[in-house]
Amino acid sequence: ASVIVCAGVLAYFYRRIETQHERLAAAFATVVVALVVLPSFRLYLPIVFVPLVALLYAWEGNILDRYAFVAGGVLLSVTYRPGDVIEFAETSLGPIAPVVVQLAGFASLQLYALALMLGACAIAVHRDRTAATPA
Repeated sequence: ASVIVCAGVLAYFYRRIETQHERLAAAFATVVVALVVLPSFRLYLPIVFVPLVALLYAWEGNILDRYAFVAGGVLLSVTYRPGDVIEFAETSLGPIAPVVVQLAGFASLQLYALALMLGACAIAVHRDRTAATPA
């Protein structure tokens, strides 16, 4: 199932790669999809920083998309394992602890960070494409 979702993500990013931003977003999406599909996710995670830095440097357009991308990058640098997040949530977060425990049991912080960054890229690419399309 994850391969089908990842193929759909790549199809979206590679549908049109005419601008520099679209090409960098497609390269970033390719690395992220490869990392998600590979079984040794944490070992290869530093590979994502090359397209991440290039994309962030060349980012144009809406500043909120860029902030979401940066927030994902900051979250990506948090190295807590799901068990640590669950323990912290149960002892410190009070009423929102059940939600955080469910989220931490479903995926790692790094996976959520990559999803946030891909989402920001997808929104930015969509805005670029709709702005470039004549009405």
